[in-house]
Amino acid sequence: MPLYTAISQEGFLSDKTKTKIAQEITRIHCTIMKVLRQFVRVVFLSYPQGSGFTAGEEAPIACLDCILRSGHTAEEKAEMLEQLWSMLQNLICAIG
Repeated sequence: MPLYTAISQEGFLSDKTKTKIAQEITRIHCTIMKVLRQFVRVVFLSYPQGSGFTAGEEAPIACLDCILRSGHTAEEKAEMLEQLWSMLQNLICAIG
């Protein structure tokens, strides 16, 4: 089962945004990897303000990590990564 971990600064993502991200991760994963929605797991973790940095300066950051089973092609993984990155950029930019 795929496990996605989304990490962001505490309070940076609203519950509505988290739900949208989880729904989009599930949609993208299922479309590309051809699995049932029930197999996709998404968990959100947060870190305290002042604990994220970009270029050595304090800044809120968000990242997404995924653990998935072997057997997927490089093309599938590349397509999924491209779609996930685009989705996150769109949703995170909408916040700022």
